[in-house]
Amino acid sequence: MLHLPAPRLFVAIILNLIVGQAMANAPAPAFSNCSSAQEAVILSASEQASQQLPAVITDLTNLAEKDRAKSPRYTKWFGEYEKNRYKLVLNNFKAIENVLTSGDVSYHCSCEIEPVPIAYAVFATQEIHFCPRYFEDEDFAHDFVHELAHLDGATFGGFVPGVTDYSYTDLAVRLLAISTPDAAVINADSYAFFSQNALADPMLNDGTIPTVSDYPEIPVNTTVEGRIEQGESFIFRTLEADRVVLTSITGDADLLVYNGFFPDVKDSLLCSSNNHSDLVDTCDPQYTDRVQFVEVTGHRAADYTLQVIGDPFTTEPLVAESLADGYEELALDELKRGHVEQGESALYQVVAADYIDISSESGDADLAVYSSPERQEEYLLCRSSERSEYEFCTDEDIRGYYEASNSAVYVEVTGYTAADYTLGLWGSSSGQE
Repeated sequence: MLHLPAPRLFVAIILNLIVGQAMANAPAPAFSNCSSAQEAVILSASEQASQQLPAVITDLTNLAEKDRAKSPRYTKWFGEYEKNRYKLVLNNFKAIENVLTSGDVSYHCSCEIEPVPIAYAVFATQEIHFCPRYFEDEDFAHDFVHELAHLDGATFGGFVPGVTDYSYTDLAVRLLAISTPDAAVINADSYAFFSQNALADPMLNDGTIPTVSDYPEIPVNTTVEGRIEQGESFIFRTLEADRVVLTSITGDADLLVYNGFFPDVKDSLLCSSNNHSDLVDTCDPQYTDRVQFVEVTGHRAADYTLQVIGDPFTTEPLVAESLADGYEELALDELKRGHVEQGESALYQVVAADYIDISSESGDADLAVYSSPERQEEYLLCRSSERSEYEFCTDEDIRGYYEASNSAVYVEVTGYTAADYTLGLWGSSSGQE
């Protein structure tokens, strides 16, 4: 069950006035009811925003269309790439920058609504009101950009004066991007998080594709302790977890559990919990015998314990057959690096792999898994020949064969083009002692 956090009470006050009325010759930004210290905080946030927004616009403009679908930074905050949504995000950032540089915005250190929020924007009069909590929150630039996003209505689809508020806080905003990207691109906090980029997520990664072994393993029925800073994120891997419990001893850490090779992608999220009341977050990921990824994020800096609970899947050990001619035998949880020329094949034999993946570090290598060393179509269990850097065969393709035959599988790596590759073979403890 998704538990969204209590709203931080940003408010966009929408007055039923004519949208898009020109505000030409407006005076320079003015302060009202602000102390000199408060003015200094607001000016500092404004200066940060004035540096960040042009850089954001440049980054979005310069990212090649072919790279947008795999942009870590864009997909984290706005979700799955779609051409029109991407264009909307870029235009909205331009509009937010125009609001900041127009000289039309006035800043008020008074709050006239209940309950008292952190800050709120009044679209009709182009005002931002900063409440006492704003000056205590320390996310000055983040909150500033959030409110700026509420002050331009024409660009946000032309149907409301200003972007709306679907979700607040980093975890909820990321979940919104995964589940509902159409909402993420008109969510004020999504723009604030993207512009701040606290974890320095790249617009385009360096081409390095992580493997399962890059993430520390937590066996089931194990408890680990750790500390995480605000905005940080740690990812662990486990297998066969029935329940994951995160306890914040100090501060507040949040929990996500994914099923699949890449965490933080659409359709792989099993559960999330960001309970800000009793500081115990629990996920029941609906037991799977596939690798699970557990992510701990710092809502605030926190000391925590993480407990992974499960009843490991057990069967009779699978029996390794004699090595077939022309095949190299590989063990579970092993990375095999190699090279194939175009049209060439490399052959491997393995027992009890639940998940087999291949990363093409250069060129393009394809993956096929068979139940027989003869590698004919009638023996094919899985074939992945996407024109992409990463391909895989899952337990859904392979596990049924193991359970029926108690036998090995045969892996073929073929060069669609000449390629350097890394082959990963992953499995549960049921396969080998």
